[in-house]
Amino acid sequence: MTCCREIGKRDPLLQRLKRSSLPVAYDQAMYVREQAADLWDVQAAYGYKTGLAMSLHLPRNKHFIIGVDRESALPRGETSLGRLMADFQFLALYAHAAALRLLSVGPVDGETPPRLTQREVEILKWTA
Repeated sequence: MTCCREIGKRDPLLQRLKRSSLPVAYDQAMYVREQAADLWDVQAAYGYKTGLAMSLHLPRNKHFIIGVDRESALPRGETSLGRLMADFQFLALYAHAAALRLLSVGPVDGETPPRLTQREVEILKWTA
């Protein structure tokens, strides 16, 4: 069985996310072009169709990776796809901020633990 590290080296989406902070559109065709159709077949069994993903490159070689998948193809028009990617960048920044608040070390004595706003909860439900 191939280990996760070897799979990650072959995955065309992960390779793009390692090099760029811009959203990346992905679909089965990307994996076929990059001779990684077998990896797509594994992911497709979990419902992957097409979507956007991006990585925020953080200090100390850390990354925050987020992706959203959808049933229908991404828009082909430059304006529509550009708008979708811009909105996705905002989502990624808000998701990162929410994750930092939720995953940070416990509250200091006397402080209330962090909570998500109603809007953050709504966005997380969207992404689920």
